[in-house]
Amino acid sequence: MLDRFATFGELLRYLRRRAGLTQTELSIAVGYSDAQISRLEQNVRLPNIPNIEARFLPALGLKHEPAAANAAAACRGSSAAKGGRRGDESPRP
Repeated sequence: MLDRFATFGELLRYLRRRAGLTQTELSIAVGYSDAQISRLEQNVRLPNIPNIEARFLPALGLKHEPAAANAAAACRGSSAAKGGRRGDESPRP
């Protein structure tokens, strides 16, 4: 089911909503700003895979679902090909 998303941003938005989190709640849980979460969902920025695994999967209740990490990695590659900026979002201080 998670493989139906074409971009990382679409997948992140779906998983965030499925977890019942707002962008603000997710930003607090992963240590990013609201604006950074918005940029991720809009595919303007892309996190690196270790950050997805370390920060996002636990915050979204997916720590024990390897399929989620694989889907995120696949979508991240698709997003980069569609023009998302690669690189790690720096956590807020």
